[in-house]
Amino acid sequence: MKAALIAAALLRVTCCARAEESSPEAVVDRYMAAISASDWDAMRALLAEHAHYEDRTMAYFDRGPVDLRGADAVVEFWRSSSEAAGSGVVRYERRGGFVAGPVVALELRVFVDNDGAAWGMPGVQFTGEMDVISLIEVRDGRVAWHMDAADYAAALDQVETLQEAFKAGAAQP
Repeated sequence: MKAALIAAALLRVTCCARAEESSPEAVVDRYMAAISASDWDAMRALLAEHAHYEDRTMAYFDRGPVDLRGADAVVEFWRSSSEAAGSGVVRYERRGGFVAGPVVALELRVFVDNDGAAWGMPGVQFTGEMDVISLIEVRDGRVAWHMDAADYAAALDQVETLQEAFKAGAAQP
């Protein structure tokens, strides 16, 4: 009897630990950490096969709205965007959010380290900042849908201000 109770307690602890690891918030935390670390294999492992990523606000930086389907397409988008920035360093500061069933809503401040050469400022390193709202749906322990809405206009303003300073000789490598 005692052994049966111990086994039942261990099963419950194991079950609960697994449930916590696959909770929407835990999955999203690992997903965002993978993006920040440019760990594309870890990111891919956290995406559902038919994952969907969209950002209808991305009308800046020579891009239009983004609507991608399939885990490989999503990873490739993030990988190539990271490489285009020059450093691949993205940091997220969570400012708020909540969990509603399978959906995690995040209010973020995003910091992206950039190589100025990509912006016509060779030798200049800078960090761009912008506010982002992310909605991320988790199904069966994987990210099934991720939608971003970002303040790209503010980020572009930062770049343009730095470009003007660079041209005037105020922003030097």
